[in-house]
Amino acid sequence: MLHQLRRLDKIIPIRLHLTFWYLITLIVLCAGFVIYLHIRFEDRLLRELDTSLELAANQAANYIGSEAGQLVFLESDALARLEEDYSLVLVAEDGTLLAQVGDPDTPLPDTLATGYTLFERPKGIHHRNEDEWRVYTRPVIAVDSGVSGWLHVGQSLKQTQSTLRSLTNEVHFVFPLTIIVAGIGGFLLSARAMRPIEHITRTARAINTTDLNQRINYDGPNDEIGRLAHTFDRMLDRLEAGFERERRFSGNAAHELRTPLTALKGQIGVTLSRPRQPDEYAATLRSMEQQVDRLIRLSSDMLLMTRLDQQPRQPLSDSIKLDELLGALVDQVRPLAEDKQITLVEELSVVPVIQGCMDLLIRLFMNLLDNAIKYTPSAGQITVHTTQEDEYVTVYIRDTGPGIPAEHLSHLFERFYRVDSDRARDQDRSGSSQGGAGLGLTIAQEIVRVHSGTISVQSAVGQGSTFTVRLPVTPQV
Repeated sequence: MLHQLRRLDKIIPIRLHLTFWYLITLIVLCAGFVIYLHIRFEDRLLRELDTSLELAANQAANYIGSEAGQLVFLESDALARLEEDYSLVLVAEDGTLLAQVGDPDTPLPDTLATGYTLFERPKGIHHRNEDEWRVYTRPVIAVDSGVSGWLHVGQSLKQTQSTLRSLTNEVHFVFPLTIIVAGIGGFLLSARAMRPIEHITRTARAINTTDLNQRINYDGPNDEIGRLAHTFDRMLDRLEAGFERERRFSGNAAHELRTPLTALKGQIGVTLSRPRQPDEYAATLRSMEQQVDRLIRLSSDMLLMTRLDQQPRQPLSDSIKLDELLGALVDQVRPLAEDKQITLVEELSVVPVIQGCMDLLIRLFMNLLDNAIKYTPSAGQITVHTTQEDEYVTVYIRDTGPGIPAEHLSHLFERFYRVDSDRARDQDRSGSSQGGAGLGLTIAQEIVRVHSGTISVQSAVGQGSTFTVRLPVTPQV
């Protein structure tokens, strides 16, 4: 049974759930209010009845006299008017009935209280018979003779019960009508509240890998549903950007792979077209080897990018003195700089140890140094400078190259992005010197990211470029 209820609960729409719990809450609140109102109204009626009985008793006491030593009612028009609404009973001190005006079935108390007494009210008037009474008793004294006794003033609860029944009948009519109207209104309101959810569902169904342009564009209040809609749109923006980046990556990768493969295919075809001399075969094989090396470098870069994407947190287990590492790397590339008559300037101050991956950091700074040498003209200068700022080590690599146009700076770290439209290998500012595929700076950015650092570039045409890398230092224990 419980399992069936759970299955039923899963297939019921959320708007029905909301309407159901809304009605349950409303029924409980209305029932509590009706009970409270009934009790208060009953109490109010009984209080008013007690007050009227007390006033009637005080008025009737003025028309009580004595005859033959016993209390009697005096003839009076006022007493006759009281008789129309109340039952008046006189009893002696010992409880003997002396006189009665009104309904002869008026109930009397079993015992007489001394002084002013208000009989205890009934605990409730639910399910009463119509002959129930409310009686008020007070002592009286005949002014002309001083004879004392007790006066009972009673009134039937028939009118009070009729009023309460009228109230109950009204509640029995209004209460179901209110619940029905509230249920319809609650369902419509919940349906309206769920409308953005329906829109989100339709939008999600319309989305596929070839069409990520759908958006909810919610313009309602910034409530829970509004925040959900805006979050969904932002998620779609990220997905669209990610798919576009992957499509661009795949297209660029195919282009980069096709170029050397086409060259290889052409060289093989030309070589096989007719017999060649041994030195011609050797030259062709050397040219083909260069293309194969380019393919290897490109595939290695792509595999590294995939590894960095799939494992964004590399094990950073090496304690590295960055100034010593940079000094060694500068010495390694110095012969390349000297071939182009480029001056390498080291401004390496002693900096704290950082925690990182030695292989990745070597790849990072070699990419930046190779690019700087590649694009700095002869007789130019490259400066490697380090500083410490708070808990970060900052590395500046400045060159005196031609600089980068401003419109390219924001795209420089994108995959396969090239500053030159012709995609020429040797003219690519953002590509790696190890293949010129436009992945060098992208790989550099990913390496910095897994080290919880940042990389940025400042450049202007004719004023050179400065690449800035900030890496966190190892906390001192």
